[in-house]
Amino acid sequence: MNVSIQQSKLEGFMAYYRKELERPRYDLYRKIQAKEKKPIASVASSKACSALEQFLGAYRAVKEVLMQEGIPSEVFQHAYAVYLAVLYVTHALQIPASAKPIPMQINFQQTQYALLDSLLLFFVQQLPEKGMEDFVAAYFSGLREATGNVLQSPNHQQVRERIAQCKIQLDGIAFHGFTLLNRKEEQPVSYQDLSLDDVVGNHEAKKALRESLEHVLSYKAAERKNAVQEIFGFPQKFLLEGREGTGKTTLLKALACYGRKVAEQHGLDFRVLHIDNSFKNEYYGVSARNLKQQLQEVFSGDAIYLVTMEDIDTIFFSREELKHQTEDKAVLGELLNLLEGIASSNLGNYILVATTNNPLSQDRAVYSRLLEQPLHASGPETEEDYIALFQQKLKLDTKISPADWQEVGTECTKNHFSGRDIRNIALQILSGAMQEREKPKEWYTLSVEQQRAWLLEGKQGITKESVLEHIESYDSFLRKKEGGEKGYAKTKNP
Repeated sequence: MNVSIQQSKLEGFMAYYRKELERPRYDLYRKIQAKEKKPIASVASSKACSALEQFLGAYRAVKEVLMQEGIPSEVFQHAYAVYLAVLYVTHALQIPASAKPIPMQINFQQTQYALLDSLLLFFVQQLPEKGMEDFVAAYFSGLREATGNVLQSPNHQQVRERIAQCKIQLDGIAFHGFTLLNRKEEQPVSYQDLSLDDVVGNHEAKKALRESLEHVLSYKAAERKNAVQEIFGFPQKFLLEGREGTGKTTLLKALACYGRKVAEQHGLDFRVLHIDNSFKNEYYGVSARNLKQQLQEVFSGDAIYLVTMEDIDTIFFSREELKHQTEDKAVLGELLNLLEGIASSNLGNYILVATTNNPLSQDRAVYSRLLEQPLHASGPETEEDYIALFQQKLKLDTKISPADWQEVGTECTKNHFSGRDIRNIALQILSGAMQEREKPKEWYTLSVEQQRAWLLEGKQGITKESVLEHIESYDSFLRKKEGGEKGYAKTKNP
């Protein structure tokens, strides 16, 4: 048997059991809230609910596969499905598997409904007022121990041997028999090496974000404490707003590289979490849960995080826009709860930076929660900024003199170009320099060093006049495109 369980099937079962947990018989979410005596559930309690939902969904999905494959003995099916679901949840949510188990007497001869009913009632009745994380770990450890007595019984030797050869993949996590082969790996955010010194302009935003990142790198995961946060406090949530092409993304990339460099030098666990639309799902409630799970890893305090939400207005919409969009409305509500929860259970182990081109489109409540320190990305501002950016984009020095560069900088300042405008002009200049020369016939047989030498010769032909000519051509194109008015890309910097 080699089966891959579709994520949509798993999420469908989870959605079903989420509704079951709301029923008066279990009333899980309200009871947890009552235990904690808080309007918003803690991170540990939210994780507990997610763990139970995922466990039930995984159990149901695996049990269905076992029935379809004709695995004999319903008792064994129950035990194996519980066992695999426990493995799946503890690895997916990083729940400690070494916790001391809660003793459980489970009757696997019951019907599926009766079995799950007994497991849920046990969970709800044992809910603690404190130590939720330890309780969840002990609960799943107890489930795993209880299944062992059944799975290892001599009465099930033949079916056990058959299961040992089976391969099941559950939402990207692979199992071979009774062994977990691998856990689903998150794709790391990878940036090319980029220094904060490479960020031209945006001086105030760069300074503020660098300072806060250095403060958050003071966090001690082992102690769950940050001395800077406890004694002084510092901004951790930022809304970086600015028109298109002003270097918001470049600044975030450079910030991530800086954090990684400092962390490597000092042996710190530093991670970058980039939140975009990929967490959204068509199934009701799944998007909000996915968002919660992503941020729960941050709130757990196990590592230091830089959380980025680029173009937040394309991820989360205002409540006025969501009158008839139930799923996105749930996502916005979840974001508000999570941002509010940050303030009440803040360990000082993260900074969150959201970017937007249009701050006025933001939901007022979201906007206010991200304004611990408002930042504006204006891009290059001075003649020196434009000169530095041009030289950076052209990659290597040309024969243009400092005085000629000053003239170029003055022209760019007058036109209020954005950083993206400078990038576009530089690409056109380099392309033009290449087109003016014909490659030698032996080009494709030349070594890399020989090709580099030939290309560098072409750069020597870039002059002040050619740069100003491309600037004028680019400006003329934008004016024509906008009917004689400067386009959005060239709106004067505030």
